[in-house]
Amino acid sequence: MFDRCYRRFKIDIIIIILYNCCMITLLSDKLFVSGNANPNNSEKVHTSRIMQAVKPYFLSAYTQGSSYDKATRVIQGQRYSVERANHGLAHGLRQGLLAKDIFIFLIQYLMTDSTGIVEWAQRKSKTDPFWIEKIQLAASFQRSGRQSECSSTHNLELYKQYERQDAVYFNQYAQNCPLFTGDLERSVFAEAILWLNPGNLDENQVEDLKYLRRIFHAAHTLDLRRIRGFDGTRIQKEAMDQLFGGALPIESGSIIRLLWNRSGEYLRATGDRDLVNQRPFQDAFFTQSHNPSTLVDAIHSVAENAFFESSSQTQIKCAL
Repeated sequence: MFDRCYRRFKIDIIIIILYNCCMITLLSDKLFVSGNANPNNSEKVHTSRIMQAVKPYFLSAYTQGSSYDKATRVIQGQRYSVERANHGLAHGLRQGLLAKDIFIFLIQYLMTDSTGIVEWAQRKSKTDPFWIEKIQLAASFQRSGRQSECSSTHNLELYKQYERQDAVYFNQYAQNCPLFTGDLERSVFAEAILWLNPGNLDENQVEDLKYLRRIFHAAHTLDLRRIRGFDGTRIQKEAMDQLFGGALPIESGSIIRLLWNRSGEYLRATGDRDLVNQRPFQDAFFTQSHNPSTLVDAIHSVAENAFFESSSQTQIKCAL
C-alpha cells in the first residue's frame, strides 16, 4: 500500500514539474518581445528576431530588377555590395521602429484627436501587452515582397503583386509566432500592410485594421526622407494625412516635427541617404548590411532614446 502511494506521489511530482517546464517555455516564447521580460535588452532582442525573419527577403537580389538596384563601395580595401539598396534591410527595420514610435506617441503625447486613433491606441495598450511588438513586427515586412523598383505608376498590377507578397511573407512568419491570438488577428495585421490591394476585410468594420493601416502607412511614408529627390514638405503632409485620416489635430505642427526628426535620426544611424541635407550613402550603410547585428545595434542607439515628453511632462523612452 505504501509503495503504491509513494509511486503515485512520484508520478504527481513529475507531472507538476513537466507542467511548470511547459508553462515556463511558453511564457518565455511570449516574453522575448515583451518590455516586462528584461527592460534593458528585450526590445533589441525582438528587433534582432525581426531582422532574422525579414533578412532573407531584404538582403537578396531582385529577381526582376537591374544592376542599378545594387549599391557598391570599397571600404578599406574591401568591396561591399548591398542588394535592393533603396528597399533593403535598413528600410524594413526602420519602418518597424517608426511604427512602434508612432504607436507610443499616440499613447503618451497630449493631443486633441477627433479621429479616434488616440483612444484606440490607449485602449489597445491596456488590453494587449504584446500589441506594440506585433506592430513593429508586421510593419517591418512592408516592401519585403518587392522584386524590382517598379512603381505603382509604372506598372500598377506588378506593384500590387509585390504588395500582396509582403502580406504572404508576414503570414508565413506569423503562423508560428506565439504573439498572435489566431487567424483573424494575423489577417488583420497582414491586411494592414496593404495599400492598393483591397484585401478581404473592411476597415470600416474592423477598427484594428483601420488604425493599424494608418500607422503602417505613416511609418513607411516617413522613411521616404531617404530619397533625396523627393519633396520633404509633401512627405510630411502625406504622413500626417495618413495617420489622422485628413482630420489633423491642433498640435499637428509639433507632431510632424518630432516624427520627422525621428526619421532623420534613424537614417543617420543606419548610414542611409537624407533629402534634408542631401547626404549620400555613408560607409555604415554598407558595413551594417553585411553585418546585420551591427545594424540592430545602430538603430537601437536611436530607439532607446526619448524623442518627446509625455503628457505628464515626464521624459519617456520610445522603446519601453
